[in-house]
Amino acid sequence: MKLLVYSKPECPLCEYAAVEIQAAGLMEHIEGVNIETDSELMTRYELRIPVIRNPQTGVELGWPFTAEELRKAFTEG
Repeated sequence: MKLLVYSKPECPLCEYAAVEIQAAGLMEHIEGVNIETDSELMTRYELRIPVIRNPQTGVELGWPFTAEELRKAFTEG
């Protein structure tokens, strides 16, 4: 499973999100996406980051989220 994390450099909320991602045991599945490199991504996610998305299922979870919410969204069938 690959999970995309939409964020941008120097995002304080993204640092908090990383703690929850680690606590959920999902860090090994994470691939970061810098939204500043794509104007469409900036428009879509700028006010919502960090956002975690499973590209296979389309499931997205935007900040704020907890480790438990991450587990429910991305590890349960």
